[in-house]
Amino acid sequence: MELRYNSLLKEQAKIVAEAERAIDKKEQIEMKYVASMKKDTSKQKTPATSNQLKTSIKLIKENQNKIMKSLQDTEKMLSRKENDLENMAQNIEESLN
Repeated sequence: MELRYNSLLKEQAKIVAEAERAIDKKEQIEMKYVASMKKDTSKQKTPATSNQLKTSIKLIKENQNKIMKSLQDTEKMLSRKENDLENMAQNIEESLN
């Protein structure tokens, strides 16, 4: 019983570490997005033609889509890790009772 308890605690610690890494990754993605938006707006000139404007809009939308997908993937992973953590906590409680 004690061995099972110790293994559950180790597994819980691993899940907590993975969840923390997922949170850090999410924060890095958000910071990257904010930094890229600041950099893009400060460096870019106003497009001279409508074609340049359309190209700019297309590039910005593509960048936004990539960032949103990455953010959604990270949120899904974080959600799974939180569920794993809750399951581990329940298993630990059950093993103690």
